[in-house]
Amino acid sequence: MEPALVIKGLLIDMDGLLLDTERVAEKCWELAEEESGFRMPEGFYHTLIGQSMAACRQRLEEVMDPDCDNDQFMAIASRVYYETLLQGEVPVKRGAEEFLRYLQEEGVPRCLATSTGRDLCRRKLEATGLLELLPERVCGDEVLHSKPAPDIYLEAAGRIGLPPEDLLVLEDSENGLRAGLAAGCRVLHIPDLGPVRLEIQRRASRIFRDLVQLREAFQRGEIRIA
Repeated sequence: MEPALVIKGLLIDMDGLLLDTERVAEKCWELAEEESGFRMPEGFYHTLIGQSMAACRQRLEEVMDPDCDNDQFMAIASRVYYETLLQGEVPVKRGAEEFLRYLQEEGVPRCLATSTGRDLCRRKLEATGLLELLPERVCGDEVLHSKPAPDIYLEAAGRIGLPPEDLLVLEDSENGLRAGLAAGCRVLHIPDLGPVRLEIQRRASRIFRDLVQLREAFQRGEIRIA
């Protein structure tokens, strides 16, 4: 049996980790392709997971056809995403609410660290009833560089006043895991839609199937707060 993982707090991703929204986003990008007539390179979308919209726009400019109107393409994708999520139900990952309530009851220091902009982040959390469980939040439009740069996790560590080396990052995407590692945090991987290279997976302190399994690991003392 592995020794207990001892930490002082958590830095928590949102989309693909707490919210089952990456599949929604992928569908929106596909609809943008259909409406605009331009196609992203095969498999390219998965490399965008975990990044801010500004970073996605920059990446698109690097790979799309020169005749593609990137502003139009992004506008279509954003419009469809907002319509899909904010006019319907924002899907929550299995065990997300129970896990966050457990952290609240146990008084675990924590901060949300999401590439989503602050306004949309708040609207998503309000729609799912998770807002009060995540009082500290750092969003993608509040840092200079998007994941996989470490900015967002360094800022989140500062918000809760703990050094990165004492914190555990919870992530689903390769970009997010790389950001946590670059910040000097330990990382925990809960896989979602996008593939993660084996070399990155091997650097994770733990890998869990879902948040239910993670909460149970806390309750068994496999992960402990110092």
